[in-house]
Amino acid sequence: MAGKSEEQQKAEMEQKSKHLMADAEVAAAAKMIEAEQKAKQLMADAEVAAAAKMVEAAELKFMIAQAELSNVSKIVEAAELKFMIAQAELSNVSKDVGRVESGKAAACSVVGGVFGALPLLSATSASGSDLSIALSFLAALASCALFGVTYRYAVGRDTSNANLKGGVVAGFALVRAAAAADVLQISPVDGPFTTDVIVSAPIYASLSVPISSVDGPFTTDVIVAASIYAGQSVLLFGFAAAAIEAAFARGLITRCDDAPSRN
Repeated sequence: MAGKSEEQQKAEMEQKSKHLMADAEVAAAAKMIEAEQKAKQLMADAEVAAAAKMVEAAELKFMIAQAELSNVSKIVEAAELKFMIAQAELSNVSKDVGRVESGKAAACSVVGGVFGALPLLSATSASGSDLSIALSFLAALASCALFGVTYRYAVGRDTSNANLKGGVVAGFALVRAAAAADVLQISPVDGPFTTDVIVSAPIYASLSVPISSVDGPFTTDVIVAASIYAGQSVLLFGFAAAAIEAAFARGLITRCDDAPSRN
C-alpha cells in the first residue's frame, strides 16, 4: 500500500508537472502572440506615421512647386510686358524714322521738281504780278512736297512698276491742271491771279460779283493756257519723281516698307 501510494504520488506529481508545463507553454504562447500583435500594431502605426509624413512632404513639395509656378508666371508676364514695351518703342522709332524719310522725300521732291521745271515756271509766270508769281511758286512748292510724301508711300519697294510711277505723276499733274482749268474758265485772259479772279472765284459766286467777260468757258485762250499748265505740271512732278528715284538709288532716302504689295 505504501509502495502504491508513492507511485501514485509520483504520478500525481508528474501530471501536475505536465499541467504546469502545459500552462507555462500556453502562457508563453499567449505572450508571444500578444507580443507579435503589439509588434504588428507598432509596425502598422509606424507605417501610417511614415505615410502621413510622406503625404506632408508631398504637400510641401506641391506648395513649393505652386510657388515656383507662380514665380514663373510672373516672370512670363514681366517678359510679355517688356516685349510689348519694346514693340511700342520700336513702333514709335519706326514712325519717327518714317516721318523723317517722308520729310526727306518732300524736300527732295521740292528741289527736283521746282528747279527742274524752273525755266517753264518762270516763263509762264513772267506776265503776272509779283503776287501771282509768288503764289505760283508757293503752290508749286506745296504740290511738290505733297507729291514727294505720296510718291514714297505709293511706290514703296516696287521698283520695277513703271506704270505705277507714271500713274502717280499723271494723277498729280491732272489734279493740278484741272484745278487751274477751273480758275481759267472764269478768269480774264491776262493772268490767273488778278484781283478780278480772286473776287469772282466760285466761293464768292453767291455775292453776285460780276465775272470777267469772256466768250465762254472753253475759249482758245483758256484751252491753250490750260494745256500749258498741264504740261508744266507733268514736267514739275516728273522732275520731282526723278529726283526721288535718284535719292532712292543713292540711299539718301529709304523706301517705304509699309506700302501694299502689288503684282
